[in-house]
Amino acid sequence: MGVTIQFYIIIVTLTTILGIGIARFKILDFGSKIFCILFGLCFVTESIGYYTAKKYHTNLLTYNIYDLVEFFLVCLYFNSTIDVFANKKIGIYIGSLGVIIGLLTMRSIHPSSQINTYFIFFEGFCITGMSLFSFYKILLNN
Repeated sequence: MGVTIQFYIIIVTLTTILGIGIARFKILDFGSKIFCILFGLCFVTESIGYYTAKKYHTNLLTYNIYDLVEFFLVCLYFNSTIDVFANKKIGIYIGSLGVIIGLLTMRSIHPSSQINTYFIFFEGFCITGMSLFSFYKILLNN
């Protein structure tokens, strides 16, 4: 399967999800609205990434910046769905710290022509931890 076909499959999928999210946006809870915004951002990022890959033969800067915004939005989602996070704004703190760490690693360790692997590891670790904590809180409530 070629890159162009993969791009079109991704765009059609994101457009469908985004269309459903926009149609139901008023009745969604805050966490679902964040994911709707995240899908919109993903649609824009994939489009820009495809364009920069075709024109400049690299799209790593696009995805490095997207990783920072995505991480903050996912932390904001967990901040809205976990009551302990919402009370103490832990998700906002983790997201802000993650963006600062991501910017520092982009500036000092990984230039924009490389994938920011340290931040991706940090992002995966934090999201996994917040997911596990969310499951823990769900199990305590049941």
